[in-house]
Amino acid sequence: MVLVMVLTIVPLTMFAFALDGSGTSESPYQIKTYAELEALLEGLGGDGYPADAYYRLENDIDPLHDWVFASADNQKKAAEDLGMSPIVTPATYIAATDAERTNDTPIYSKEGDVYTLYEGARDADTIPNITVYWVRTAEETSTDAPLTEEQFAALTSAQRKTILGNNNDVIPSITPKNTEFYGTFDGNNKTIKGLQIHVNATQAAMFFALDVKKDDDGNVLSTGTVKNLTIDDTSLIGLVSANTAVAVSAGTVASTNTGIIQNVTSNATINVMVKLPVIFIYAGGIAGRNDSAEKGAAITDCTFGGTLNFVVAEASFSGSPKYSSIDSSSISLGGIAGGSESAITGTFSGNIKANYVGGINEEINGIYAGDTVYDGDATHDMTPAFTQADKRVGSVDADVWFTDGDITKSELDSNKYQLITQTKDGNKTYYVRQLVCAHNNAVKHDPVAPTCAATGNVEYWECPDCNNYFLINPTGNATAASCKMRDTTVPVSKTHPDAQHKDAVAATCKAKGNIEHWYCPTCNKYFLEDPTATENVTAYSQSKVQTPINKNAHNPGEWEPYQAATTTSNATEKQVCTLCGKIVATREVPGTIVPDVVPKSGNGYSKDSTGKYLITALPTSKSGISVSQFKNSLVTGTYVVRDENGNEVTSGVVKTGYTVEVSGYPETKLIIAVKGDANKDGKISALDYVKVKNHILKKIDLSKDKAAYYAANANGDSKISALDYVKIKNLILKG
Repeated sequence: MVLVMVLTIVPLTMFAFALDGSGTSESPYQIKTYAELEALLEGLGGDGYPADAYYRLENDIDPLHDWVFASADNQKKAAEDLGMSPIVTPATYIAATDAERTNDTPIYSKEGDVYTLYEGARDADTIPNITVYWVRTAEETSTDAPLTEEQFAALTSAQRKTILGNNNDVIPSITPKNTEFYGTFDGNNKTIKGLQIHVNATQAAMFFALDVKKDDDGNVLSTGTVKNLTIDDTSLIGLVSANTAVAVSAGTVASTNTGIIQNVTSNATINVMVKLPVIFIYAGGIAGRNDSAEKGAAITDCTFGGTLNFVVAEASFSGSPKYSSIDSSSISLGGIAGGSESAITGTFSGNIKANYVGGINEEINGIYAGDTVYDGDATHDMTPAFTQADKRVGSVDADVWFTDGDITKSELDSNKYQLITQTKDGNKTYYVRQLVCAHNNAVKHDPVAPTCAATGNVEYWECPDCNNYFLINPTGNATAASCKMRDTTVPVSKTHPDAQHKDAVAATCKAKGNIEHWYCPTCNKYFLEDPTATENVTAYSQSKVQTPINKNAHNPGEWEPYQAATTTSNATEKQVCTLCGKIVATREVPGTIVPDVVPKSGNGYSKDSTGKYLITALPTSKSGISVSQFKNSLVTGTYVVRDENGNEVTSGVVKTGYTVEVSGYPETKLIIAVKGDANKDGKISALDYVKVKNHILKKIDLSKDKAAYYAANANGDSKISALDYVKIKNLILKG
C-alpha cells in the first residue's frame, strides 16, 4: 500500500452502495468488495455511510487481483508484464496414432492414472496392442498462458508494482473524505492489499481522523475505532503544498487519533511531501499524531513494517525538489506515531527515510518521537532555549518573536501562528509570526435536513484560509468563535418518514413472498412496525420479511388439450401453471372414446397382435367375399372400405390389402387380409396356391408383405405350410 498526501482540494466522485447490515455492533454494515471500501472512504459521513456506524470487513480486499482475474486477457497481460510467457504447466498426454508412434517423441503407456515411459519397439507394425501416448510439452501448449491464481499469490511487491506500472489506470486512487470517524471499522482479521490512496490535505490517512462523539452534556456516544486489520502492499501519498499550513499529520490508519487503534498491522509505503513553511509535522506508520489517554486515545498491539518517506521541498514537487532548511524540533517522525501524548504498545520493524536539510529527532526510529510528547497545555518545548534578549515585539513587519516559555502548545495549534526558522548570529533561533485571519473568504453552507441514511447539517460557514468552521457569519471578524466540523452536523434521523407500507404477499412456486412490513427506500432497510413517526424502530435486512418459495403454490391456467382419445379411453385435458410451466392438474373429457372396427363374434374374423390388420375367415367360395358381405361380418356401424390407393370401394369383392375404417374416424383404419387371397386379387384361384407353394419352396418371401402373408396362412396357424396349400386347393376344387 502506498499512501500519498497532496494538499490540493479535488472533487470526490462517490458511488453509493446499499451495504448489507444495519450499522450496529450486532449487525454491522458489511464491506465485501473494493468498490464498497472505496465508496466508504470517499463518502464517509454522506448518504449511506454514517460516520458513527459500525462497519466490518467481510473479505480480503485486493483490487489488483480483481482486475487480473476479471478476464483471460487481463491474466495474459499480467503474465506478459512479468515476462512469464511461456509459463510451464503440467505436460499433456495425448493418445498417439501409428504415425506418431514412429517419431522421436517420448512415448508412454498408461495403466490406470499412471504413465510409464514405453521402451518397446518403435515401428508401427511391431508395437504391441496397447494404447500408447505421446507427451505434448508446456512450450507447445502454453506459449500464451495466463497468470494463474497460484502464481499471483506468490508475487512479490516488486512484481505487483510491475503489473501496476504497465496498467496504471486499472486501480483508481482513493481520496478519503476529510470527515471525523466516530464509528468502528472492524477489519475482522482480513487483509487490505494494493490500495492507492492520494490525499491533498494537511491530514493524510485512510481515515481523516478518529474522534470521540459526545452529546450536549459531554457524555461519550461513540469512539472512533479501527481494529483487527492488516494493510499490505499499499501506497499512501500525502502532498502538502499550502504555504500557511500550521500542522501536517500523516499515517496509514488515521492522521490524528483521539479514538482507538487496536491490533492493526501496516506494511504500507507512506510518502509525505511538504512544501515549506509548515509549523508542525507528525508522520507515523499507523497514525500521524496520537492524543492523550484522558481524551480517550489509545494505540495498542499495532505493527508497522513498511516505509515512511519524508521530503521537504521549498518549491515545486515535480522533478528534483529544492530542499530547504528546517528545524528538527518541528518534525516528528515515528514508527507507530509521529507524536503521542499517551503510551503506545506495538512493534516497529520498517524504515523511516527523511530527505531535508536540518536535524532529525533523536528517537526517529522509535515507536514515536520522544520530544513531541505534550502534557495537557504545557509549554511547548522549543529546544534549544532562548534568552530574553532574543525576544522582539512590535517590529515594523509585525513579526512577534518568542523564546522558550513564551507560547503554549494550544496557542501554536490555534492557527494564529506559524513557526519558521532563520539563522541569527550563527545560532539557529525561532520566531513565530502571528497570523490573524479575518475570514473574508468564508463560504456559507445552507442547512441540510438529515435522513435516515445520512447526517445533515445546520447553517454554517467554512473559511478556506484557516480551515475553520463557524456557526455565525465570521466574514471580517477576526475574533469570531470557531467550532469543530462535528458541531455543524445534525445526527442521522431516528425515524424513516419515507418508509412505505407493504401488504403481505403469498409466496408462489416461482417467487418468494413477504409478510406485512415497511420498506424505506432512503436507507434500504425493512421494518416490522411503522417507522415513519416512531424513533429507533428495529431495522432488518430483506430476508427478515421474506417468506420462502412454496413449491405447491401454483397458478393454474385455462384447461387445454392434453392426450388424444383412443378406442379404449377418453381424451384428457391439462392445466399448466402460468408461473413455472408445470402440469398441475388433468381430467378426462367424457364421451370422447373413438369407435373401433370390431368383427362379430364367432365368424372367424380377427385382428392381429399389432392391432393394425383385420384377417377374415376363409371365403365360402372361390369367388371371394363381397363388400356388403364383409361389412355384415362387422359389429353394427358405418364402415368405409378403401382400395390400396385410398379410393372408397362400395361394390365388388374385398381384396387383400384393402382397408376398412369407421366412417369419420380415419385413425381406426385396419388393413384387410382375406384368407386364401395370397395374390391380392380378391378371388381364390390356382394363382394363390402357387404363391403359397413358391413361398414354401423359398422362391419368394411373402413375409415382406404382411397382408399377403396373413392371407396365405389359410388355416390360421401363424405359419405358411403345405396345410395352407391344401386348404386353398380344396376350396378351389369345391367351387
